[in-house]
Amino acid sequence: MKAIVYISGKVTGEDFLKTYLKFEKVEKGYPKEKWEVINPMKLCRVEWSWLKCMIVCIFHLFKATDMCMLPDWVNSRGAKIEHWIGKKRKLIIKYL
Repeated sequence: MKAIVYISGKVTGEDFLKTYLKFEKVEKGYPKEKWEVINPMKLCRVEWSWLKCMIVCIFHLFKATDMCMLPDWVNSRGAKIEHWIGKKRKLIIKYL
């Protein structure tokens, strides 16, 4: 059975392409044979509101067994919410 890791970091207010590539780099660091990766950059559409994206992302976060926190998570309201949920759910949290 594969572990499921959710990547969390700052998205709002950042350059879309740079942020997409940042999340993708982390995703590619997890071997596919051992991990299922939930990459929020691939869950939401650019035209969606922050709230709609958070609802979708949190729904997927509840499938996770682990979290990977990007260094900029501390500067993100959404990532702080995700982190709080991860702590409450007692997920294994890795900080980059």
